[in-house]
Formats: sequence, C-alpha cells, structure tokens
Amino acid sequence: MAVLVGLVLLAAAPSAVARGPLVMATDEWPPYEFLQDGTVAGLCTEVLTGVLARMGERFEAPASYPWRRGLDMLARGGIDILYSGVYDARRLPFARYGAESLVDSHWVLLTRADRAPVAPPGNLASLAGQRVGVVIGYAYTPEFDDWARGNPLVERVASDSNLLVMLAQGRLDYAVGEARNLRHHARALGHEGGFRAFPVPSAAPFGIYPMFSRERLDQDFVDRFDATLRAFKAETGYRSILERYSE
Repeated sequence: MAVLVGLVLLAAAPSAVARGPLVMATDEWPPYEFLQDGTVAGLCTEVLTGVLARMGERFEAPASYPWRRGLDMLARGGIDILYSGVYDARRLPFARYGAESLVDSHWVLLTRADRAPVAPPGNLASLAGQRVGVVIGYAYTPEFDDWARGNPLVERVASDSNLLVMLAQGRLDYAVGEARNLRHHARALGHEGGFRAFPVPSAAPFGIYPMFSRERLDQDFVDRFDATLRAFKAETGYRSILERYSE
C-alpha cells in the first residue's frame, strides 16, 4: 500500500509530469528574434534558449509565425512558449508571465532629423495634428493606447519596417516603436543618421517577456525559469549578448 501511495503522489507532482520537448514560437522582431539562414536567431532567442538549457529542459527549435497567429496558438494550447512580448493583462486567461524580463527597453517617438523639433513632445496632447504611425496589434502603454484610439490621424500599419519606410517618405510625422527595433530598421534602410528619437510621453521603461501557456505549463515551471534567468543575468554571458545586439 505504501508503494502504491508513493506512486500516486509521484504521478501527481508537477515535476514528474512527462512531456515532450517544449514547443516555442515567435515572430520576426529584430534584433530580438529574426530568421537567419532559415533558423530563428536574435537577442531574446539566445537568452530564452540559454535559460532553458540551464534548466535542463528539452526544446524544439523555435518556429516563426506572424504575431497574431502565435497568440492564437498560445491561446489554444498549441505551443508552450511564445516570445517576446510586453506585459498585457488581456492575455492572462491563457498566458502566464514571469516576474523577470528577458531584457528591458523603452518606447520611442522617431521622427525625421530634417524636421525634428527643438524640444521633444512634452505630453501626448502636444502630438495633436501630427500623423503618428503605430503597428496593428501592439500594446504600447494604456495612456498612449487610449490617446491613439481617439486620434483620427493615427496610422495603423502591419509592421515596424513599414513605419520606417512611411516615415522616410514623409507620409508620417512620427513612428512609435521599441528603441532597439526601430534602430535596427533605420540601419537596414540606410537612414540611421536621418532619424531622431524622443521618449514617448508618459511611457515608462518596460520589460520584454516570454509568455507561457497556462494549459501546458504550470506556475512552478515559470518560477524555476525566473530563478534561472535571474542568475543568468548576473553572468558575463548575458551582458555579452546585450552588447553584441547593441552594436
């Protein structure tokens, strides 16, 4: 009887639940995640897979999908981890967030250097009358999202690269995006010196996180991931990844 009880308890323990390799998905959001010779690479890809390896977890190579498809797959329990995203409470019914971000960043307003104002916009109201570009489906900040919904001049496009093309062509006054990502696209267009960045009014720095399937991964897994990530951030290997993708 004691042996039987022990087996039952072992089977019920989360750490003893048998599962195959973790299935992960992401979109293309350089320098955090992008396809390189058919394989997903990038800053967050390296941090995420490095942490999972330190945890002793098995995982398949990440697959690349459009962001909305990835969210749908996570919501349906079709994948274990979707990365990278900002914290969004609307996703909590199907996604778990850890307390530790893969990396921290901030939103910026990018404008052409040849029309840049002397001073940055002091508040969102000062952007009235400006053509401001945002990406469909992004969650920026609650204050900015509320302002954008009520502004008829806000232009919604499919990708950050589209924003930069429109800005370079003079079809937008400002593009709103994540600092490293917009810098990457500016370099790719050969216009890095042609843009000037300002902080988004009312927007604080934010973390970029993986999202874990509530259906497929329990809170214990997320807690272990957080602890391992926190330890990794104290190592020189983590800092070298940041430096490499900030060049």
